[in-house]
Amino acid sequence: MQFKLRRSRVKCLLLVVMLIVAPMAFGQDVVKPIPPVGKELAAGDRAELEAGIEKLGKEIEQLRVELKDKPALLALLPDIQIYHNAVRYPLIYHESIDPTPAKPNDPNSPSIKAAKAALADAQSRIAQLRAGKPEWINVSGPRGYVSRIDRSVQPYVLAIPPNFNPNDKATSYRFDFWCHGRGEDLMELKFIRSKGESAPDHFVVNLYGRYCCAN
Repeated sequence: MQFKLRRSRVKCLLLVVMLIVAPMAFGQDVVKPIPPVGKELAAGDRAELEAGIEKLGKEIEQLRVELKDKPALLALLPDIQIYHNAVRYPLIYHESIDPTPAKPNDPNSPSIKAAKAALADAQSRIAQLRAGKPEWINVSGPRGYVSRIDRSVQPYVLAIPPNFNPNDKATSYRFDFWCHGRGEDLMELKFIRSKGESAPDHFVVNLYGRYCCAN
């Protein structure tokens, strides 16, 4: 009886191993890239975006030096780095930056227009940070933070209630964290252009999340 029980356990173990290994063995050549691979950009468009990324990257490193004795301002640097990553990643990983989007006026479309707007937004924040007046922190919009897991810069979209007054220290507000799930076509360039969920009387932090949904 004991021998039969051991044989049964061995068979179950082998079956579990086969169920795990088989998909890995037969599915190696059919890995689906997410976000999906996009159309190749025209040489001129790619060169323009690459030049903008290179310039922005140098300015970020310069700011890191300039603000080393100003920790409060230096802590806001990820709010600029998100734009650098949002344009850089699609070029590195061939994610979709559509040169001819179906909805050219859609602000959430990951188009060349959106990529250029992201670079321009980064320059605006750089000027504000250098002046010591980061005005974007009091309005709704994309932000960034450094992950404690892998030290990467991750974006989120903060929705601030319309009645919020930064000088009012007496009023307290509720904070909600919105875990929206992960769409297969979601990418950082698209995410930071979105408004996310908002509320009239409390803050909402819209988390980007990664493909594994590790918010």
